[in-house]
Amino acid sequence: MDVLGKTASDPFPDAKKACCDATLVLAHKWKPLVKLHLGTVVKPLTMNLGHQHAKIRQCTLQALEAVVPCGSSSLPELMKDILLPNLSKVLFDRSPSVRKQLVQTTGSWLEHIDELRQFEAALLPLFLSGIADESPDVQSFCLTFLDKLSVKWQQTEEDEEGAAPRPSESSADMDITDDDASAYVESPPFLRRPGRGAIRLVQRLLGTVLPSLLDQCSDWTALTRQKAASILRVVLILAEDAVNAHVDKILTALAKSCRDEEASVVEAVAGSMQIVGRHGHADLLFSLLLPLAAGRLAGQDTPHHRTNGLVLLSMAIAGMEAPRILPHMETITATLSEAGLRDTDVPEMQQYLAKLTSTIVTTGSPLFASHDALAFRLFWVLNHLLAATPQDSVAFYTAYEAMQNLATAACNVDIEVGLYRKHLSQLIAAIRPKPDAPVWSKTSSSRVLFDSLCRRGGRATADQMHVVVPIVLAHLAPSNEPDVRLSFLALLETLLGNDLMAQVGIPLIHMLYHEILKRLDDSNDLVRKAACATYITFLRAAPRSHFRGTIIEYSMDALFVHLDDSDPDVQVERTCSLYCGFHDPIHVFQTS
Repeated sequence: MDVLGKTASDPFPDAKKACCDATLVLAHKWKPLVKLHLGTVVKPLTMNLGHQHAKIRQCTLQALEAVVPCGSSSLPELMKDILLPNLSKVLFDRSPSVRKQLVQTTGSWLEHIDELRQFEAALLPLFLSGIADESPDVQSFCLTFLDKLSVKWQQTEEDEEGAAPRPSESSADMDITDDDASAYVESPPFLRRPGRGAIRLVQRLLGTVLPSLLDQCSDWTALTRQKAASILRVVLILAEDAVNAHVDKILTALAKSCRDEEASVVEAVAGSMQIVGRHGHADLLFSLLLPLAAGRLAGQDTPHHRTNGLVLLSMAIAGMEAPRILPHMETITATLSEAGLRDTDVPEMQQYLAKLTSTIVTTGSPLFASHDALAFRLFWVLNHLLAATPQDSVAFYTAYEAMQNLATAACNVDIEVGLYRKHLSQLIAAIRPKPDAPVWSKTSSSRVLFDSLCRRGGRATADQMHVVVPIVLAHLAPSNEPDVRLSFLALLETLLGNDLMAQVGIPLIHMLYHEILKRLDDSNDLVRKAACATYITFLRAAPRSHFRGTIIEYSMDALFVHLDDSDPDVQVERTCSLYCGFHDPIHVFQTS
C-alpha cells in the first residue's frame, strides 16, 4: 500500500495510470487490506485529480470509485478534508469524459456506501451536476443512473419505514400517483417525472443541500455561480413543492446574482427561479416579491432592491402556468400601477418593469378581453414606460411590443383603435392636475405621460380635445416656468398639425387663439418664438370659416403691435404669421 501511495505521486503519467490499475485490483480482491490503509492510497490519488492529462484524471476517479467503498474508520475525515474539496473542482473539468466519470463515481458511492450516509447531502450535488452538464452524453448518463438510484432509494425507504408514510408527511404530499405523472410539465432535461425514490431523498436532504448551493450562487467566480445555479435548478425540480419551506432563503440568495454581469449566470438563475415559480405556492411568492418590488419593505426600498424584486418576479412568473397566476392578476396589476413603481425614472427599474409587464401580458392574455380594469392598469404602466424611456432603449422596445400584445388580447385590434380609444379618457382623468396642484412642472412624470399620450393617441386624442385643450391652456399661463410653457406650446403645435382642430369646436378655438396671441408678448424670447410657430400652425389647421370678422381683426392688431420685438427672429416669425392671416396659409408659407 505504501508503494501504491508513492507511485500515485510519481511524475511519470504511465506510472500514475499503473497505480490506478493496481488499486482497482486490490480494491476488488483484498478489501480488508485496503480498509486498513485507505488514507495511504486516497490522499496521493486525490492529488492527481488536477493532473494535466484527462486520462489520468479519469482513471484516478475510477480508482477512487473502487477503493473508497472498502471503508475505513478514517473515511469520514478523508471525505471531509480530502475527497469532497477536490471532487468539487472536477465539476469544472474541461473533459466531458472526466465529468461523466465523476457522475459514475459519486453515483456508485451513493448506491453502495452505507458508511457515507452523513455525506449524502454533500455527494448529491456532485452527482446531480451531471444532469446540469452541457454535454448531452453526460446528461443522458446521469439521468439513467438517477433512475437506477431512485429504485434503490425507494426500496430502502420502504424497508426502513415498513412502506408507511412518515407521521409528519401525508401521502397526498409525498406519494406520486399516475395522475401526477400524467400531469407533469416537462422540465428539460427531465422529459417525465423523476422516480419517487429520488424525489423523496432530495426532499429529505433539501434543508442540508441548499445552504452550500445558495452560498455558491454568490461566489466571486462567475463559473462557480453559474454551475451552482444550474445544479440548484436540478435540485429544485426534484424537490417539487418542498421548496415552499425554503422560498425566503432561495429568494434572498438568488437576488444577489439575478442581475449578474455574466449572461450565463443570469440564465442559470432564471432557470432556478422558473422552477420556484412552478412548484412554489403562488400566494407565498407574491407576498414576498410584490412588496419588495413596490418598495414597501423597510431597509429594502432602494432602487437596487426593488429592481431585484422585479427581476425575480419576472423569472418566477415565467415558470408559472396560466391557471396559477390568473387568480392573482388583480394584486399583481394593482402593485405594478402604484405611484413610485409605474413612473420610476431609474433606467434599470424601467427595463425590468417593462420585461415583467410584458411577461404578465403574455401570461394573462385570456383575462383582458373581459377584465377592463386589469388591461387599464397595464396600459397605464406601459404608457409611462413609453413616455419616460428613450426610443432606442430595451425598455421602450419591450414596452411597445407588450402594448401591441395587450391590444390584441384586450380588443383584438391595433393599439390606436383599441386601447387608446378604450382607456385614454380614463387615464387622462386619473392623471390630470388636481385642485391643490393645478399645474405640472416640466419634470413631472404626469406631464411627461400626458405629453406622450396626446402624441400617441391619434384619433383617440381627437375625441378628447375638449379635455386636452383646457389642460394645455392652463400651462401656458405666464405664472408657469418658461420651460413648462415651451413644452406645452410644442405639444399644442404637434396636435394642431395632426388635423385635430375639426374636433375642437368654436369655443375652444377662440380660447386657443387668445392664449397663443398672449404668448406673443411673453417675457421669454424662446416662448415668443414658439408662440409664433404655434400660431402659424394654428392658422393653417383651424377651419377658415372661423377666421372672419372680429377674430381676424383682433389677431392682426395683436400681430402688428408686436412687430417691433427686440429679437429680429421673432419679428420674422410674426411677419410670417401676418402673411398666413391675410393669404392662403400653404401658398404664403411656400413663398415666404
